Amino acid sequence: MVLHTWGQTLNDHLHVHCIVTGGVLKNDRSRFIRAPKNFLFPVEALSPVFRQKFIEALDALHAKGALDLGGQPALRTPSGWQALRQALYRHSWVVYAKRPFAEPQILLRYLGRYCNRIAIANDRIKAVAGGRVTFSYLDNRDGVEKSMCLPAEEFIRRFLSHVLPARYHRIRFYGFLVNSQREQCLIECRRLLGLPDPEKPFIADIDDYLARQGIDPTLCPKCGIGHLHPVADILPQHDPPPFFLEAA
Repeated sequence: MVLHTWGQTLNDHLHVHCIVTGGVLKNDRSRFIRAPKNFLFPVEALSPVFRQKFIEALDALHAKGALDLGGQPALRTPSGWQALRQALYRHSWVVYAKRPFAEPQILLRYLGRYCNRIAIANDRIKAVAGGRVTFSYLDNRDGVEKSMCLPAEEFIRRFLSHVLPARYHRIRFYGFLVNSQREQCLIECRRLLGLPDPEKPFIADIDDYLARQGIDPTLCPKCGIGHLHPVADILPQHDPPPFFLEAA
């Protein structure tokens, strides 16, 4: 799964998060290959693959005439373009990979918050006055929540930079999780792993799953002794920004 996300202060910070499974299903679906415990892909093997994919994408754009050559007419000639390609191939490209700082459950919880969120929540907008917008953000350098004030035009520009282009999906699934074949591929994975009832999803019922895992969702997260009890159902609601409330 690949997830597009953003930076806390709404600055341009283009990157993706990837959640990778612990194994792969062979193309002929004859075997589920588990990944070793110490690594999934060797970094030395990722580097030339990434380089090849990147240069192939450049070639495709160049062939369509859709590549911005930055005012370098020499690159428009076949010989000039080939010289650039050869120069790119001569270098060893770097793929940076290391162990995560936290356990998988913490990473999944962190990334899960971004799946269906917009660039900034209304409760982070503290004030809109005098053509300026003040909002809060978390400074990752010291872990302290701070405020930033921007001209309205700049705030809108940064906000719109998070609006995805047409036909661009925020979340993409690959391999045996691809949308068109996910159900059947997961059944094959469960069958090859020897799991009971491969036709039945592992988490068919959340209450049954929590019970089997020994997880009590009613347990108080603060004291770990008492239990939470429902008092009332609160319907979902989306509050408008503060300045709308003030205007009313």
